[in-house]
Amino acid sequence: MVEDHQISIARSCETVKISRSCYYYQPVPDPDIPVIEAIQKLVEKHPRWGFWLIHDRLRLDGHPWNHKRLWRIYR
Repeated sequence: MVEDHQISIARSCETVKISRSCYYYQPVPDPDIPVIEAIQKLVEKHPRWGFWLIHDRLRLDGHPWNHKRLWRIYR
């Protein structure tokens, strides 16, 4: 509506009954994706390893994630 009919954003949102914040909303990518990929790669390579071995290996590989974040995702 804004581009086709040259109507303001506020008027367009009011017509469609959405808030302007919904119009401008940009979704944020999930910050846990690199953690999930790292855990999955280790679990595929070493399926018998438990949580603490995976945690220790990730720390040795230089990842700064703490055990609480890893445990939340690992479960």
